[in-house]
Amino acid sequence: MSDPSSPKPADAPAPSSSSSIDPQAIRAEVEKLVAEGKKAVALHQWEQGVDRYATALDRMRLLVGDADPEMAPLLLAYGKALYDLASSQAGVMGREEPVRQEDDVPAEPNNPNFVFSGDAPSDDEGAADEPEPEPESEPQASSSSAPAPALGTDAAEGDEMEELEDDYNAAWEVLDVARTIYQKIVDGLKEGEGNKERMLLSDCYLALGNVSCETENFPQAVQDFTAAVDIQNTIMPPSFRDLASAHYQLATALEFTPSPQSRTSALTHVESALSSLVRRKEELLSSDESTWSEAIKKMTPKEKEAEMKDVEALMGDLQAKIEELKAAPPAEDLIHESISHLMGQTEEASGSGSNKVESGPVNDLTSMVKKKKPKATPVAPAPVSAPVVEKRAAEGGEEPAAKKAKNDEA
Repeated sequence: MSDPSSPKPADAPAPSSSSSIDPQAIRAEVEKLVAEGKKAVALHQWEQGVDRYATALDRMRLLVGDADPEMAPLLLAYGKALYDLASSQAGVMGREEPVRQEDDVPAEPNNPNFVFSGDAPSDDEGAADEPEPEPESEPQASSSSAPAPALGTDAAEGDEMEELEDDYNAAWEVLDVARTIYQKIVDGLKEGEGNKERMLLSDCYLALGNVSCETENFPQAVQDFTAAVDIQNTIMPPSFRDLASAHYQLATALEFTPSPQSRTSALTHVESALSSLVRRKEELLSSDESTWSEAIKKMTPKEKEAEMKDVEALMGDLQAKIEELKAAPPAEDLIHESISHLMGQTEEASGSGSNKVESGPVNDLTSMVKKKKPKATPVAPAPVSAPVVEKRAAEGGEEPAAKKAKNDEA
Protein backbone atom coordinates (compact mmCIF):
# COMPACT_ATOMS: atom_id res chain seq x y z
CA MET A 1 0.00 0.00 0.00
CA SER A 2 1.12 3.52 -0.64
CA ASP A 3 2.66 5.63 2.08
CA PRO A 4 -0.01 8.02 3.40
CA SER A 5 2.59 10.77 3.35
CA SER A 6 3.19 10.37 -0.38
CA PRO A 7 2.23 13.31 -2.64
CA LYS A 8 -1.39 13.56 -3.66
CA PRO A 9 -2.46 13.17 -7.30
CA ALA A 10 -2.34 16.26 -9.45
CA ASP A 11 -6.08 16.78 -9.17
CA ALA A 12 -5.99 16.48 -5.37
CA PRO A 13 -3.09 18.62 -4.10
CA ALA A 14 -2.36 18.42 -0.40
CA PRO A 15 -3.12 21.65 1.43
CA SER A 16 -0.18 23.69 2.63
CA SER A 17 -1.58 23.86 6.16
CA SER A 18 -4.51 22.62 8.19
CA SER A 19 -6.03 26.08 8.12
CA SER A 20 -6.47 25.85 4.34
CA ILE A 21 -8.73 22.79 4.64
CA ASP A 22 -12.42 23.56 4.33
CA PRO A 23 -14.17 20.44 5.71
CA GLN A 24 -17.57 21.55 4.49
CA ALA A 25 -16.32 22.11 0.95
CA ILE A 26 -14.45 18.80 0.93
CA ARG A 27 -17.49 16.87 2.13
CA ALA A 28 -19.63 18.54 -0.53
CA GLU A 29 -17.07 17.54 -3.16
CA VAL A 30 -17.01 13.96 -1.85
CA GLU A 31 -20.81 13.76 -2.03
CA LYS A 32 -20.69 14.99 -5.62
CA LEU A 33 -17.99 12.46 -6.55
CA VAL A 34 -19.93 9.61 -4.93
CA ALA A 35 -23.09 10.60 -6.81
CA GLU A 36 -21.11 10.63 -10.06
CA GLY A 37 -19.60 7.26 -9.20
CA LYS A 38 -23.03 5.73 -8.55
CA LYS A 39 -24.33 7.07 -11.83
CA ALA A 40 -21.32 5.78 -13.76
CA VAL A 41 -21.72 2.30 -12.27
CA ALA A 42 -25.45 2.32 -13.05
CA LEU A 43 -24.56 3.17 -16.66
CA HIS A 44 -21.94 0.37 -16.76
CA GLN A 45 -19.15 2.94 -17.07
CA TRP A 46 -16.96 0.97 -14.69
CA GLU A 47 -13.69 2.82 -15.27
CA GLN A 48 -15.30 6.20 -14.66
CA GLY A 49 -16.99 4.86 -11.53
CA VAL A 50 -13.68 3.55 -10.19
CA ASP A 51 -12.05 6.91 -10.86
CA ARG A 52 -14.78 8.87 -9.05
CA TYR A 53 -14.71 6.65 -5.97
CA ALA A 54 -10.90 6.70 -5.85
CA THR A 55 -10.88 10.50 -5.97
CA ALA A 56 -13.56 10.63 -3.27
CA LEU A 57 -11.38 8.45 -1.06
CA ASP A 58 -8.39 10.72 -1.60
CA ARG A 59 -10.46 13.76 -0.66
CA MET A 60 -11.92 12.09 2.40
CA ARG A 61 -8.45 11.18 3.63
CA LEU A 62 -7.80 14.89 4.04
CA LEU A 63 -10.39 14.90 6.84
CA VAL A 64 -10.31 11.48 8.49
CA GLY A 65 -7.92 8.59 8.97
CA ASP A 66 -7.83 5.46 6.89
CA ALA A 67 -9.56 3.41 9.59
CA ASP A 68 -12.28 5.97 10.27
CA PRO A 69 -15.84 4.59 10.00
CA GLU A 70 -16.61 7.26 7.39
CA MET A 71 -14.18 5.54 5.03
CA ALA A 72 -16.01 2.21 5.10
CA PRO A 73 -18.92 3.06 2.73
CA LEU A 74 -16.50 4.60 0.23
CA LEU A 75 -14.20 1.58 0.37
CA LEU A 76 -17.12 -0.80 -0.09
CA ALA A 77 -18.42 1.10 -3.12
CA TYR A 78 -14.90 1.43 -4.54
CA GLY A 79 -14.19 -2.27 -4.10
CA LYS A 80 -17.42 -3.23 -5.85
CA ALA A 81 -16.59 -0.90 -8.73
CA LEU A 82 -13.12 -2.47 -9.04
CA TYR A 83 -14.76 -5.89 -9.14
CA ASP A 84 -17.16 -4.77 -11.89
CA LEU A 85 -14.28 -3.29 -13.87
CA ALA A 86 -12.25 -6.49 -13.62
CA SER A 87 -15.27 -8.59 -14.59
CA SER A 88 -15.95 -6.44 -17.65
CA GLN A 89 -12.32 -6.81 -18.73
CA ALA A 90 -12.57 -10.57 -18.24
CA GLY A 91 -15.34 -10.55 -20.85
CA VAL A 92 -13.20 -8.56 -23.27
CA MET A 93 -10.39 -11.08 -22.83
CA GLY A 94 -12.61 -13.96 -23.82
CA ARG A 95 -13.81 -15.26 -20.48
CA GLU A 96 -17.51 -16.05 -20.64
CA GLU A 97 -19.84 -13.50 -19.11
CA PRO A 98 -23.37 -14.25 -17.93
CA VAL A 99 -26.22 -13.33 -20.20
CA ARG A 100 -27.82 -10.05 -19.11
CA GLN A 101 -30.78 -10.82 -16.89
CA GLU A 102 -33.42 -8.14 -16.49
CA ASP A 103 -34.05 -7.20 -12.87
CA ASP A 104 -36.14 -9.78 -11.02
CA VAL A 105 -36.52 -12.03 -14.07
CA PRO A 106 -35.78 -15.62 -13.00
CA ALA A 107 -32.93 -17.41 -14.71
CA GLU A 108 -33.05 -20.87 -16.21
CA PRO A 109 -33.00 -23.69 -13.63
CA ASN A 110 -29.38 -24.59 -14.36
CA ASN A 111 -28.18 -20.98 -14.43
CA PRO A 112 -26.70 -19.84 -11.09
CA ASN A 113 -27.60 -16.22 -11.81
CA PHE A 114 -30.86 -16.02 -9.90
CA VAL A 115 -31.92 -12.45 -9.32
CA PHE A 116 -33.33 -11.90 -5.84
CA SER A 117 -34.12 -8.20 -5.65
CA GLY A 118 -33.19 -6.86 -2.24
CA ASP A 119 -35.62 -5.50 0.31
CA ALA A 120 -33.36 -2.71 1.48
CA PRO A 121 -30.37 -1.80 -0.71
CA SER A 122 -27.34 -0.41 1.07
CA ASP A 123 -26.45 3.26 0.90
CA ASP A 124 -23.77 2.79 -1.73
CA GLU A 125 -26.20 1.23 -4.19
CA GLY A 126 -28.66 4.06 -4.50
CA ALA A 127 -27.89 4.64 -8.15
CA ALA A 128 -29.39 1.29 -9.02
CA ASP A 129 -32.80 2.96 -9.05
CA GLU A 130 -31.79 5.22 -11.94
CA PRO A 131 -32.84 4.16 -15.43
CA GLU A 132 -30.16 2.23 -17.26
CA PRO A 133 -29.77 2.75 -21.00
CA GLU A 134 -29.58 -0.28 -23.19
CA PRO A 135 -25.94 -1.03 -24.02
CA GLU A 136 -25.03 -0.30 -27.59
CA SER A 137 -24.34 -3.35 -29.66
CA GLU A 138 -20.73 -3.77 -30.62
CA PRO A 139 -19.78 -4.42 -34.24
CA GLN A 140 -18.90 -8.05 -34.80
CA ALA A 141 -16.24 -8.94 -37.31
CA SER A 142 -17.18 -11.75 -39.66
CA SER A 143 -15.23 -14.98 -39.35
CA SER A 144 -14.21 -14.83 -43.00
CA SER A 145 -12.47 -11.49 -42.57
CA ALA A 146 -10.86 -12.20 -39.20
CA PRO A 147 -7.12 -11.51 -39.31
CA ALA A 148 -4.66 -14.28 -38.58
CA PRO A 149 -3.31 -14.36 -35.02
CA ALA A 150 -0.32 -12.10 -34.62
CA LEU A 151 2.99 -13.37 -33.31
CA GLY A 152 3.30 -12.96 -29.59
CA THR A 153 -0.42 -13.38 -28.96
CA ASP A 154 0.17 -15.90 -26.18
CA ALA A 155 2.54 -13.55 -24.39
CA ALA A 156 0.08 -10.67 -24.70
CA GLU A 157 -2.74 -12.81 -23.35
CA GLY A 158 -0.53 -13.84 -20.46
CA ASP A 159 0.12 -10.20 -19.60
CA GLU A 160 -3.60 -9.43 -19.79
CA MET A 161 -4.43 -12.32 -17.47
CA GLU A 162 -1.83 -11.09 -14.99
CA GLU A 163 -3.34 -7.60 -15.11
CA LEU A 164 -6.81 -9.09 -14.57
CA GLU A 165 -5.56 -10.98 -11.51
CA ASP A 166 -4.11 -7.74 -10.19
CA ASP A 167 -7.49 -6.03 -10.64
CA TYR A 168 -9.31 -8.76 -8.73
CA ASN A 169 -6.65 -8.71 -6.01
CA ALA A 170 -7.02 -4.93 -5.72
CA ALA A 171 -10.79 -5.30 -5.36
CA TRP A 172 -10.37 -8.02 -2.75
CA GLU A 173 -7.92 -5.98 -0.67
CA VAL A 174 -10.08 -2.84 -0.74
CA LEU A 175 -13.19 -4.83 0.21
CA ASP A 176 -11.28 -6.53 3.01
CA VAL A 177 -10.30 -3.14 4.44
CA ALA A 178 -13.98 -2.15 4.41
CA ARG A 179 -14.83 -5.45 6.09
CA THR A 180 -12.23 -4.79 8.79
CA ILE A 181 -13.68 -1.36 9.57
CA TYR A 182 -17.28 -2.60 9.66
CA GLN A 183 -16.23 -5.57 11.81
CA LYS A 184 -14.72 -3.19 14.38
CA ILE A 185 -17.91 -1.12 14.33
CA VAL A 186 -20.11 -4.18 14.84
CA ASP A 187 -17.85 -5.54 17.58
CA GLY A 188 -18.50 -2.35 19.53
CA LEU A 189 -22.29 -2.66 19.30
CA LYS A 190 -24.60 -4.24 21.81
CA GLU A 191 -26.79 -7.16 20.81
CA GLY A 192 -29.78 -5.93 18.84
CA GLU A 193 -28.12 -2.65 17.85
CA GLY A 194 -26.83 -1.47 14.50
CA ASN A 195 -28.74 -3.61 12.01
CA LYS A 196 -27.67 -1.24 9.24
CA GLU A 197 -23.98 -1.66 10.10
CA ARG A 198 -24.41 -5.42 10.37
CA MET A 199 -26.04 -5.56 6.93
CA LEU A 200 -23.16 -3.54 5.48
CA LEU A 201 -20.72 -6.01 7.01
CA SER A 202 -22.74 -8.78 5.37
CA ASP A 203 -22.52 -6.86 2.10
CA CYS A 204 -18.72 -6.80 2.43
CA TYR A 205 -18.64 -10.57 2.87
CA LEU A 206 -20.89 -11.08 -0.16
CA ALA A 207 -18.66 -8.86 -2.30
CA LEU A 208 -15.54 -10.69 -1.09
CA GLY A 209 -17.21 -13.99 -1.93
CA ASN A 210 -17.91 -12.77 -5.46
CA VAL A 211 -14.25 -11.88 -5.99
CA SER A 212 -13.12 -15.24 -4.62
CA CYS A 213 -15.47 -17.02 -7.03
CA GLU A 214 -14.05 -15.09 -9.99
CA THR A 215 -10.52 -16.07 -8.94
CA GLU A 216 -11.76 -19.65 -8.42
CA ASN A 217 -10.90 -19.63 -4.72
CA PHE A 218 -14.12 -21.41 -3.82
CA PRO A 219 -13.19 -22.43 -0.26
CA GLN A 220 -12.65 -18.74 0.56
CA ALA A 221 -15.92 -17.86 -1.18
CA VAL A 222 -17.75 -20.43 0.95
CA GLN A 223 -16.21 -18.92 4.07
CA ASP A 224 -17.32 -15.38 3.15
CA PHE A 225 -20.80 -16.33 1.94
CA THR A 226 -21.30 -18.34 5.13
CA ALA A 227 -20.41 -15.28 7.22
CA ALA A 228 -22.91 -13.20 5.24
CA VAL A 229 -25.69 -15.76 5.74
CA ASP A 230 -24.96 -16.01 9.47
CA ILE A 231 -25.24 -12.23 9.87
CA GLN A 232 -28.48 -11.94 7.92
CA ASN A 233 -30.02 -14.87 9.78
CA THR A 234 -29.66 -13.00 13.06
CA ILE A 235 -31.12 -9.64 12.02
CA MET A 236 -33.48 -10.21 9.11
CA PRO A 237 -36.91 -11.86 8.86
CA PRO A 238 -37.03 -15.28 7.17
CA SER A 239 -38.88 -13.73 4.20
CA PHE A 240 -36.02 -11.31 3.45
CA ARG A 241 -35.17 -11.76 -0.24
CA ASP A 242 -31.52 -10.85 0.21
CA LEU A 243 -31.29 -13.76 2.64
CA ALA A 244 -32.62 -16.10 -0.03
CA SER A 245 -30.05 -14.70 -2.43
CA ALA A 246 -27.20 -15.19 0.06
CA HIS A 247 -28.22 -18.82 0.62
CA TYR A 248 -28.21 -19.42 -3.12
CA GLN A 249 -24.81 -17.76 -3.58
CA LEU A 250 -23.39 -20.00 -0.87
CA ALA A 251 -24.95 -23.06 -2.48
CA THR A 252 -23.40 -22.21 -5.84
CA ALA A 253 -19.93 -21.77 -4.31
CA LEU A 254 -20.32 -25.08 -2.49
CA GLU A 255 -21.06 -26.84 -5.79
CA PHE A 256 -17.60 -25.84 -7.02
CA THR A 257 -15.84 -26.83 -3.79
CA PRO A 258 -13.83 -30.07 -4.09
CA SER A 259 -15.42 -31.87 -1.16
CA PRO A 260 -17.65 -34.98 -1.29
CA GLN A 261 -20.07 -33.36 1.18
CA SER A 262 -20.32 -30.02 -0.60
CA ARG A 263 -23.19 -31.17 -2.82
CA THR A 264 -25.25 -32.08 0.25
CA SER A 265 -24.48 -28.72 1.85
CA ALA A 266 -25.41 -26.94 -1.38
CA LEU A 267 -28.78 -28.72 -1.36
CA THR A 268 -29.41 -27.55 2.21
CA HIS A 269 -28.84 -23.93 1.30
CA VAL A 270 -30.97 -24.07 -1.86
CA GLU A 271 -33.76 -25.48 0.31
CA SER A 272 -33.21 -22.59 2.74
CA ALA A 273 -33.49 -20.13 -0.14
CA LEU A 274 -36.74 -21.77 -1.22
CA SER A 275 -38.07 -21.67 2.34
CA SER A 276 -37.35 -17.95 2.47
CA LEU A 277 -39.34 -17.37 -0.72
CA VAL A 278 -42.22 -19.50 0.58
CA ARG A 279 -42.37 -17.19 3.60
CA ARG A 280 -42.34 -14.22 1.25
CA LYS A 281 -45.28 -15.62 -0.69
CA GLU A 282 -47.21 -16.26 2.53
CA GLU A 283 -46.72 -12.63 3.55
CA LEU A 284 -47.95 -11.40 0.20
CA LEU A 285 -51.08 -13.55 0.45
CA SER A 286 -51.81 -12.66 4.06
CA SER A 287 -54.50 -10.10 4.83
CA ASP A 288 -53.15 -9.63 8.35
CA GLU A 289 -50.92 -6.56 8.17
CA SER A 290 -49.33 -7.44 11.51
CA THR A 291 -47.56 -10.33 9.77
CA TRP A 292 -46.10 -8.17 7.01
CA SER A 293 -42.45 -7.18 6.95
CA GLU A 294 -41.53 -3.53 6.49
CA ALA A 295 -40.74 -4.14 2.83
CA ILE A 296 -44.20 -5.59 2.18
CA LYS A 297 -45.90 -2.74 4.04
CA LYS A 298 -44.30 -0.21 1.70
CA MET A 299 -45.50 -1.94 -1.47
CA THR A 300 -48.44 -0.76 -3.54
CA PRO A 301 -51.01 -3.34 -4.74
CA LYS A 302 -49.41 -3.27 -8.18
CA GLU A 303 -45.96 -3.84 -6.70
CA LYS A 304 -47.28 -6.74 -4.63
CA GLU A 305 -48.72 -8.33 -7.76
CA ALA A 306 -45.39 -8.04 -9.56
CA GLU A 307 -43.57 -9.33 -6.48
CA MET A 308 -45.82 -12.38 -6.34
CA LYS A 309 -45.04 -13.24 -9.97
CA ASP A 310 -41.32 -12.92 -9.34
CA VAL A 311 -41.42 -15.02 -6.18
CA GLU A 312 -43.43 -17.80 -7.81
CA ALA A 313 -41.08 -17.90 -10.80
CA LEU A 314 -38.02 -18.07 -8.55
CA MET A 315 -39.64 -20.77 -6.44
CA GLY A 316 -40.08 -22.89 -9.54
CA ASP A 317 -36.44 -22.45 -10.49
CA LEU A 318 -35.25 -23.33 -6.99
CA GLN A 319 -37.44 -26.44 -6.93
CA ALA A 320 -35.84 -27.53 -10.21
CA LYS A 321 -32.39 -26.92 -8.72
CA ILE A 322 -33.28 -29.00 -5.67
CA GLU A 323 -34.33 -31.91 -7.90
CA GLU A 324 -31.06 -31.57 -9.79
CA LEU A 325 -29.00 -31.71 -6.59
CA LYS A 326 -31.01 -34.65 -5.26
CA ALA A 327 -30.30 -36.63 -8.42
CA ALA A 328 -27.20 -38.79 -8.73
CA PRO A 329 -24.04 -36.63 -8.61
CA PRO A 330 -22.01 -36.20 -11.80
CA ALA A 331 -19.54 -38.94 -12.68
CA GLU A 332 -16.56 -36.76 -11.76
CA ASP A 333 -17.96 -36.37 -8.22
CA LEU A 334 -18.24 -40.14 -7.86
CA ILE A 335 -14.68 -40.57 -9.14
CA HIS A 336 -13.41 -37.91 -6.72
CA GLU A 337 -15.17 -39.59 -3.80
CA SER A 338 -13.85 -43.03 -4.76
CA ILE A 339 -10.28 -41.81 -5.11
CA SER A 340 -10.50 -39.96 -1.79
CA HIS A 341 -11.76 -43.15 -0.12
CA LEU A 342 -9.02 -45.31 -1.63
CA MET A 343 -6.34 -42.80 -0.66
CA GLY A 344 -7.71 -42.62 2.87
CA GLN A 345 -8.34 -38.89 2.64
CA THR A 346 -10.63 -37.28 5.17
CA GLU A 347 -13.21 -34.73 4.15
CA GLU A 348 -10.98 -31.96 5.48
CA ALA A 349 -7.95 -33.20 3.57
CA SER A 350 -9.82 -33.56 0.31
CA GLY A 351 -11.19 -30.04 0.69
CA SER A 352 -7.87 -28.41 1.45
CA GLY A 353 -6.18 -29.00 -1.85
CA SER A 354 -5.84 -26.69 -4.79
CA ASN A 355 -8.09 -23.67 -4.77
CA LYS A 356 -8.62 -23.94 -8.49
CA VAL A 357 -11.41 -26.26 -9.52
CA GLU A 358 -11.59 -27.58 -13.04
CA SER A 359 -15.12 -26.52 -13.84
CA GLY A 360 -17.14 -24.31 -16.10
CA PRO A 361 -16.89 -20.53 -16.13
CA VAL A 362 -17.86 -18.87 -12.88
CA ASN A 363 -20.73 -16.42 -13.21
CA ASP A 364 -21.48 -13.34 -11.17
CA LEU A 365 -23.52 -14.60 -8.21
CA THR A 366 -25.10 -11.32 -7.22
CA SER A 367 -26.44 -10.72 -10.69
CA MET A 368 -24.44 -7.54 -11.18
CA VAL A 369 -24.83 -6.42 -14.75
CA LYS A 370 -21.65 -6.69 -16.77
CA LYS A 371 -20.99 -5.26 -20.20
CA LYS A 372 -18.13 -5.69 -22.61
CA LYS A 373 -16.07 -2.56 -23.05
CA PRO A 374 -12.68 -1.60 -24.50
CA LYS A 375 -9.73 -2.73 -22.43
CA ALA A 376 -9.02 -0.20 -19.73
CA THR A 377 -5.87 0.48 -17.79
CA PRO A 378 -6.03 -1.32 -14.43
CA VAL A 379 -6.83 1.02 -11.58
CA ALA A 380 -4.90 0.60 -8.34
CA PRO A 381 -6.75 0.73 -5.03
CA ALA A 382 -6.87 3.94 -3.06
CA PRO A 383 -3.89 4.37 -0.71
CA VAL A 384 -4.58 2.82 2.65
CA SER A 385 -2.04 2.80 5.43
CA ALA A 386 -0.59 -0.55 6.45
CA PRO A 387 -2.07 -0.68 9.98
CA VAL A 388 -5.60 -0.66 8.57
CA VAL A 389 -5.20 -3.78 6.45
CA GLU A 390 -5.63 -6.91 8.54
CA LYS A 391 -4.72 -9.72 6.17
CA ARG A 392 -7.19 -12.56 6.06
CA ALA A 393 -4.33 -15.06 6.22
CA ALA A 394 -3.49 -13.84 9.71
CA GLU A 395 -7.12 -14.35 10.74
CA GLY A 396 -7.17 -17.93 9.55
CA GLY A 397 -8.72 -17.17 6.17
CA GLU A 398 -7.24 -17.44 2.71
CA GLU A 399 -6.00 -14.93 0.19
CA PRO A 400 -7.35 -14.81 -3.34
CA ALA A 401 -6.13 -17.68 -5.49
CA ALA A 402 -4.48 -15.33 -7.98
CA LYS A 403 -2.55 -13.57 -5.22
CA LYS A 404 -1.48 -16.85 -3.61
CA ALA A 405 -0.07 -18.04 -6.92
CA LYS A 406 2.05 -14.91 -7.24
CA ASN A 407 3.36 -15.32 -3.70
CA ASP A 408 4.35 -18.92 -4.45
CA GLU A 409 6.28 -17.82 -7.51
CA ALA A 410 8.11 -15.20 -5.46
